[in-house]
Amino acid sequence: MYRKLISAALLAPAFIAVASAQWSQPPFQNDFKLIDLLQTPWFAAPPQQPTDGHQALIFRNQQRLSEDGTIPHGALLAAKAQLDEALQFHYGPGVQMAGVVRPNWVWLGPGNIGGRIRAILIHPTNHNTMYAGAASGGVWRTNSAGANWFPIGDFLASISISCMAFEPGNPNVIYVGTGESFTGGNEGASLYSSMRGAGIFKSTDAGQTWNQILTTDGSEFYYVNRIAISPTSAAIMLVATNAGLFYTFNGGGAWIYGKIGANNITQRVVDVDFHPTDGNRAVAGLANGSALYSTDGGRNWQTATGLGGARVELAYARSAPATVWASVDRNLGEVWRSTDGGQTYSRRNTGNNYLAVQTTSIGYWTNALWVDPTDANRVVVGGIDLWRGTDNGTSLPLTRVSDWQLAPAQSAHADHHAIVHHPTYGTGGANNRTVFFGNDGGVYRTNDVTAVTTNTGWTALNNELGVTQFYHGIASADGRTIFGGTQDNGTIRTRGGTENWTQFLGGDGGFVAADRADSNALYGSSQYGGIARSTDGGATSQFINGQHWNGTAWVWKAAPYRITDAQNQTINFIAPFILDPNNSDRAYVGGRSLWRSNDVKTANTATTGPTWTAIRGPITGNPNISAIAVARGNSNVLWIAYTNGQIYFSANATNATPTFTRVDLNDPNLPKRWVSKLLIDPLNHRRVYVSFMGYQPRNFWVTENDGTNWTQRTGNGVAAQSLPNVPVSTIALSPRKRGWLYAGTDVGVYTSFDDGRTWKPTNDGPVNVTVDELFWKNPDTLVAATHGRGMYAATIYRRTGDADGNDLVDDADLALVLTDFGQTGVRAGDLNDSGNVDDTDLAVVLENFGKGTDYAVLSNPATGVPPTKLAVNHVTNRLYVSCETDKTVEVYNLIDNSRITAINLNLTQNTHRPGYIAVNPNTNKIYVMIESFDRNVSSQIKVIDGWNNSIVKTISLGGSGAGGVGVNPGTNRVYAAYVIDDVNNIPGLAVIDGATDAKLTQIACSSTGFEATAVYGIAVNRFTNKIYMLYRGGTQLDVFNGANNTRIKSLNIGNQSVEIAVNPFTNKIYTANLSRSRVEVFDGTTDEFETSFNNHQSLYGIAVDPFLNHGYLVRGGTPGSIRVINLANGATIKNITVQNEPRYAALNPYTNRVYCTNGSSRTYSVIERPAR
Repeated sequence: MYRKLISAALLAPAFIAVASAQWSQPPFQNDFKLIDLLQTPWFAAPPQQPTDGHQALIFRNQQRLSEDGTIPHGALLAAKAQLDEALQFHYGPGVQMAGVVRPNWVWLGPGNIGGRIRAILIHPTNHNTMYAGAASGGVWRTNSAGANWFPIGDFLASISISCMAFEPGNPNVIYVGTGESFTGGNEGASLYSSMRGAGIFKSTDAGQTWNQILTTDGSEFYYVNRIAISPTSAAIMLVATNAGLFYTFNGGGAWIYGKIGANNITQRVVDVDFHPTDGNRAVAGLANGSALYSTDGGRNWQTATGLGGARVELAYARSAPATVWASVDRNLGEVWRSTDGGQTYSRRNTGNNYLAVQTTSIGYWTNALWVDPTDANRVVVGGIDLWRGTDNGTSLPLTRVSDWQLAPAQSAHADHHAIVHHPTYGTGGANNRTVFFGNDGGVYRTNDVTAVTTNTGWTALNNELGVTQFYHGIASADGRTIFGGTQDNGTIRTRGGTENWTQFLGGDGGFVAADRADSNALYGSSQYGGIARSTDGGATSQFINGQHWNGTAWVWKAAPYRITDAQNQTINFIAPFILDPNNSDRAYVGGRSLWRSNDVKTANTATTGPTWTAIRGPITGNPNISAIAVARGNSNVLWIAYTNGQIYFSANATNATPTFTRVDLNDPNLPKRWVSKLLIDPLNHRRVYVSFMGYQPRNFWVTENDGTNWTQRTGNGVAAQSLPNVPVSTIALSPRKRGWLYAGTDVGVYTSFDDGRTWKPTNDGPVNVTVDELFWKNPDTLVAATHGRGMYAATIYRRTGDADGNDLVDDADLALVLTDFGQTGVRAGDLNDSGNVDDTDLAVVLENFGKGTDYAVLSNPATGVPPTKLAVNHVTNRLYVSCETDKTVEVYNLIDNSRITAINLNLTQNTHRPGYIAVNPNTNKIYVMIESFDRNVSSQIKVIDGWNNSIVKTISLGGSGAGGVGVNPGTNRVYAAYVIDDVNNIPGLAVIDGATDAKLTQIACSSTGFEATAVYGIAVNRFTNKIYMLYRGGTQLDVFNGANNTRIKSLNIGNQSVEIAVNPFTNKIYTANLSRSRVEVFDGTTDEFETSFNNHQSLYGIAVDPFLNHGYLVRGGTPGSIRVINLANGATIKNITVQNEPRYAALNPYTNRVYCTNGSSRTYSVIERPAR
């Protein structure tokens, strides 16, 4: 899987996220079923109805409103500009933020659940290439027809994707519309119920880079519902937005309103489409039930007759374009048809209620329409489910062809938004009727839309489509299970593996909780306070809030066995729910009232169960409770807060009728906005952190005395060292280090090492996604639950004496201690957490001054046969090991170091053996050098597809010898070092196009002759696009320019250098010189020798950590060792004993693990920097 975890990846714009998490338990089977929801032990209740996603949007926008009920124009873009400034201010290789190494976020999934997809594109000629637009997860691409997905465009100013379009005839040009606004009725551009976007973005290189169309940076383009491009002129586009219908004749250089007569069309337009071949004709659908048509390319419009109601979706019949179909949000769903190009319509179907949830229409939210391109009478309409019909000349009878209750195993998920047929639909007969569907569960496919049924013919295409929208998350007591509530995908859980998430509660999942004494006791919630309990680790669950399935319908138990606010929906859509951390029998739920159960574990029956009591009633104005917290170690200390900013404290919460004191009035500067989180310091119950929502300043506060006084902790006023003016959804405290704070915001995760006095972003990008919850899987692993990109985890580090969290005890730490000296309270200089900064803290710094990273061997997993070379894909977190004995490449999952497979390289020549390996993490291709020691047999490159571990191509190099292979992921070029001319003994470099895996050219080295044919490794600097090749028995170093494929320098370096590596950040090149027992350093700017680090005997290999600027020297022996050195000065940091005969090393700099192969021990060593 491909992820950019804020650096090339959290959770603020574009990730290099790694594919899986590090769990100690084996993953669950992929048995995700909505029907898993067993509500009671004596019979199975049906799954909950899919939710109205419009209510989810209303909820999220309510959270973000300012005191005046608005969201300021440009607020999100301003916050992102501040983020960029902070990243530049704090940037530097190896910089850490409160222990989070940048970038150190690992994607946990889910990769098998999906999320809301609003748009799908299929490349017109390369049909394996598809694009999907997620409502809050950005643009995704697949090169395998949906078998795997990866994100593109993570740095878009908005990743709320509503629509996409190819430029006709040029699929490299893609337009993306942002802002999701398919809300109830004809509301217009309501900030209250829509997810604002940032206009239209354009890519001219198939999604590799994006630029905003600057003329769409305005309120008229906050919500771009549809983009249509003329079939006869790519410069002419029509755009449907909440502010009207817009026309451009110059590719977006300028826009004008479409007109009806002399009047601009300023109503809310939800759909627009050009005639398939005639650029003069177009149709448009409005949210008010109107349909329009144009005969002059979209400048002037007329109103069609025959329709009415609400949202209108339209589609041309491509086989007979005079026929236009309409799906209308009226009477729970009506289908209309025009036979005159959209001028007049007649109703063809009503009565199927295809846009209904029970008796309520949600056609404003989910309303999709498709017309068979080969049969103008066949249509598919989508609401909660999909319905197919063929007009019989009298009417259009509809048959349901999907059932959300059977998804994803047998059918398609609920809430359909996009329907797209295969580009060659109808050209291959009955076998080519493939259609793709975008819904709230991701992307689905049927291979024959004319035959598919509710329980046959469906395939989910959500592998690695990481667009799940979490509201909340937590870990089980033992840390082995993480789970959380999601938008319209229920409450889901995993014990490891991005593809192994399963559901144990349906609907919209909300707050979750875990029994601290019982790892199998998990609690989830659904919309409007539907609290559920599982006693078997999430395999089954039951509602405990009073909801009860009586065999026919959902009913409510009598008091006191119900939460009345949940019954009446006088409670937030996603309502706060917690367990008392000191007493797992006690739980709290917040609605208008505060509800408490002291027997939440009580068995459920048809009439009884846990009892619930409102221990605090509604307050003036009836705001809902938005946050609840109980002090760890003292159940009497309880805090609650409301959606209007009111905050209350109780010191006797376990009483039958607790007393509460309002504390927000003690400081008039506290916001009057939605309170998102209350966090009580576990070591000082009088100390409480509070975070607020809204695109405004002052969103983070702390009190040291139960709310009597408050201090703002959003930074020091310097933009690059402060939180931006964005909602702070969640906060977390480090369990290891006092004063280390973490804030989840609408632009990612921020960290502070000085209790909020200064802040830093944790990355240089994940994407522009909101972080709704932060929680600890264990004391060293922080997990971020995002609303649109699933979950991520980061390992947190701490070194004794390291005050600022950069993993080095230096002058900066000494300065912090001296600055805080004599101070009390939570201070960065309080290194021993004593509450005072004094001589003991100074002594800690001085004792550890100059110390850096520590390393240790974590494990030595066995390999099947003696291993040789190796490579790591840092994105998928996979290890590839070449094995000469059986001519295979072994593949390992570095989460648990398990062997996934051994790939047979099919080498029939005895003189062939596998050697060096290189990985392109962007394409997930693995290149294996096949060395030939017979001049009559060509060396090869075996190309492996990392998605399915299969050989996809064999590249014959046309020469022999042993050599290295390297990749520049940025240019997608592969380089192989070998003997390019066996007759004249000329070594050289082959250049391979990674897109086609074809050899483009070869470049001869400067030195020739038999001695020169002893070719060793190569290294590639992806930033300078230079390639460095060792040959002539390691005595010669040639430098090549990857931009023009020329040799630019040749250095005679003498003796035997056996391995080469490069640090692209510092632009230094390092060779491991075996005969001289030293590391030789070359300057990448001048390509000249610079210095050497001596006294490193038995030196066989070297690997470089570019972020920490550390070198890992492989030293042979029985046993051998890895010597860690500081590449800035050559100082030895650590000698680590491994097993017998180590030769080669590789690393994943994002997980801070180093790997080396141990030949005679038949193992590889895993070296990890331990958590501190």
